[in-house]
Amino acid sequence: SMAPWDLDLVLGRNYDLSGGVYNDTIRWDNHAFIATQGHPKIDGPWNRVVTTFLNQPKYTEMYYARLKDLVDAYFTTETFYPRIEALREKIRATANLDRARWGAYGDRLSWEAKVDEIKTWWPRRRDYLRTYYAITPCSDAAATVANDGAELRVAWKNNGTYPEIRVYLDGLQVKRLTANEQSTTVTGASIAGLSGPHEVTVQAWYRYSGWSQLPNNPTPVPGAPVAAAEFPRVATPLDLTCAWESAPAGDARIPAVRLAWRNKIVAERIEIVRIDGQTEEVAGLAPGTAREFLLAMPDAAPGRAYVLGVRSAAGQEVSAAATCAVEFSLQAPADMFCVQTGDGVVVIAWSAAGDMDAYVLAVDGREIGRVPGSESQFVGGGIPCGAVVVLCGEWGGFVTAPAECALPPCVSFIRGDADADGKVSLDDAIRALEYLFASGNAPACLAALDANADGRLNVSDPIAIVRALFAGGDIPAPYPSCGTAPTALPCSHFAPCAG
Repeated sequence: SMAPWDLDLVLGRNYDLSGGVYNDTIRWDNHAFIATQGHPKIDGPWNRVVTTFLNQPKYTEMYYARLKDLVDAYFTTETFYPRIEALREKIRATANLDRARWGAYGDRLSWEAKVDEIKTWWPRRRDYLRTYYAITPCSDAAATVANDGAELRVAWKNNGTYPEIRVYLDGLQVKRLTANEQSTTVTGASIAGLSGPHEVTVQAWYRYSGWSQLPNNPTPVPGAPVAAAEFPRVATPLDLTCAWESAPAGDARIPAVRLAWRNKIVAERIEIVRIDGQTEEVAGLAPGTAREFLLAMPDAAPGRAYVLGVRSAAGQEVSAAATCAVEFSLQAPADMFCVQTGDGVVVIAWSAAGDMDAYVLAVDGREIGRVPGSESQFVGGGIPCGAVVVLCGEWGGFVTAPAECALPPCVSFIRGDADADGKVSLDDAIRALEYLFASGNAPACLAALDANADGRLNVSDPIAIVRALFAGGDIPAPYPSCGTAPTALPCSHFAPCAG
């Protein structure tokens, strides 16, 4: 095999700008980190891939280990001098023909002299690379986690004076020190949420003499010590809040509590617990990164307080639980009122009480209407005068306390007495027809026009009057005297029965 020539500047090729490509200078003191961001080539470029790898302490140590193996076992005069001489003999004739045909360039040394230059360069390059291992690194690194994982305290021993010391956590730089310190404390985002074991590296940086565009930039010293930092595996979550909601259960909804919190660390899992005295029962599980959870509680009952908790867990280890107390209470609708309009329509309104599933209206135990929980008004007919309307909210299968409102009381009237003259006659049939078909004025008591008591006003009512007068038909009470009757038709005043 043959060593690569100038592959990523392995053998020191780094031409001077003054000489361009015709400058054949092969430098034995090319920086070991040449072509990285800290030590770009003399013409400026640097390799981003190589720089990214060598910014990781583990890769830096691997690079130094491989380089030392090459220097000690492969980059030796005993290994390469015989190969150089064998190659010289093999290509001498061809090289001489090339020189004779094209002449000299660059420094115009003879071809033989350039081969001798390689032999002179070889031990000097090896001795230069060995200087990187002559600097003693830091040692005795120790890492301690304090304040429940909020602080990482790192200490070490300096075995020299270093222009920089960098502290890495799992390969990411978390501190850069320039005063030859021997300890530091890491806080904040760099360690927020960490749990379990993590690796801390303390790497000394030194200004090695070497040839690059930025020769004064420091370079890692090989042999950086590593310490293990054991962060808490569990910690009590912070800022827990609980609020009642509802959770879907098929076509219905059931009571549920939404818990929200902030994680101090990222544990293996989060456990949601129901607490009864000293007993904590796991009621739900979430990933260690979770920050909220909707806990279904189908057995929740209004008026009862519940204590819930959130704790972090790893294996069999669990933290103390952050707790919150919630009482399942359904607020009844408020400010309810009923209004009966002149055409028999009833308007019922109220103040909504939270996020109900629905509102249900009833009279005498019979449901008369249902609206979505987002509504606060009902408009409908068929509700008799004097009726008490009961309104309840429904949420998660539970019902709120009722709210009530009463329609105006029933007014005494004579059924069929459309013209309100105190008796039923043919004039009443005519008055009803005028109201129905001739745009007659509405009487004050529309209930009196409802001669057949069906709750509607139409042509059957004057027919019922005529049948009662001339064909022996009946008119339901109140008839022929004053009286009251439940009716959905309004009756604000009926003069013959007012006294």
